[in-house]
Amino acid sequence: MYDVTDYGRMLAHEERIDAYAEALERVVDSDSVVVDIGTGTGIFALIAARLGARRVFAIDPNDAIEIARELVTANGYGDRVECIQAMSTDVQLPEPATIVVSDITGALPLMGGRISALVDARERLLRAGGVLLPHGDALFAALAESPRQYSLVSNWDEHDYGFDMGAARELACNNWWKERRPSSRLLTEGQCWARLDYTAIADSTRRGEFQCEVTESGTAHGVLVWFETELIDGLVFSGSLSPGSVYGRVFFPLRTPVDVARGDSFTCTLTAEPAEEDYAWRWETRIVDARTGDVKAGFRQSTLEGVAVSASARERQSPRYMPELDADGEIVAFALDCMRGDLTLSQIAEKLFARFPDLFDDADDALRFTASLSQEYSR
Repeated sequence: MYDVTDYGRMLAHEERIDAYAEALERVVDSDSVVVDIGTGTGIFALIAARLGARRVFAIDPNDAIEIARELVTANGYGDRVECIQAMSTDVQLPEPATIVVSDITGALPLMGGRISALVDARERLLRAGGVLLPHGDALFAALAESPRQYSLVSNWDEHDYGFDMGAARELACNNWWKERRPSSRLLTEGQCWARLDYTAIADSTRRGEFQCEVTESGTAHGVLVWFETELIDGLVFSGSLSPGSVYGRVFFPLRTPVDVARGDSFTCTLTAEPAEEDYAWRWETRIVDARTGDVKAGFRQSTLEGVAVSASARERQSPRYMPELDADGEIVAFALDCMRGDLTLSQIAEKLFARFPDLFDDADDALRFTASLSQEYSR
């Protein structure tokens, strides 16, 4: 979850804000009904209201929506902007939107439940012929020399303690991370490997393959991935490397560094598949020597191989496993069972403290625990 300082950094990404403001200016008129999904502190909702939208629904599950409410009132738009704290997929609107705007991407647009949320908004909240902002994203990738980024893998090799750290290194090289400051040198041209058309997209899985020539000799450490956003026809921006960018680029390490020369062939297949609350990524890479035709390197890596899972945890995930609540589970189950609409939090806390007196310092401690459950699970 973001805090107010995170939203402040987003506001400071001027290229992003200016591009969305221009897109809204092109489509908002006095009859517009605008839905801002992931509104945060409400900047796009405020811009839509200032442009004259008849009605604006600003939606976000984060508590930052309370700041948005205050800003809406402070700027005189309380009569037209309604702030709703919820997931957009749980919201019912009194009338269909003519415009849906959202910037709920992270370092990459393939993250969490973003695609399913946009599909739901398009199918359920937006009227026929309405406008989606953005229209789509294009994802790019390139082979890169990046010793600074690769240090998160090589740290497990370059130490003076004499231990075999191979198991930890294996986990590290099957993860990706954000390049927060540009430090990499591209060894190939950027290649588009996937396009996301939000006006038609239905499947959250994306797979793309490309082949290109190495244009700069050096040591290849990984694959850099970034994206460009098409907000509306003809209005495209790439905020990955702009000053103050909230996006950055994503680094997928190779299993081992590979020396490459100009003319070598680089082939890459990237796959992103929804997995639990986020995405599982696979990257398959192959580098062929231009002079000899020999394969210099070929790797298959996956974030599914980048998570340390204990034997007992693996057993508990087996379809044949018969689960039984532990002590913490018993407490949570008891408290949630009391939340059927007939008891106040204070009354639930009293029951909880009476049932599990040794697990709480006092009744106030039980109340704090109950309130935290209410914050997460009640409506």
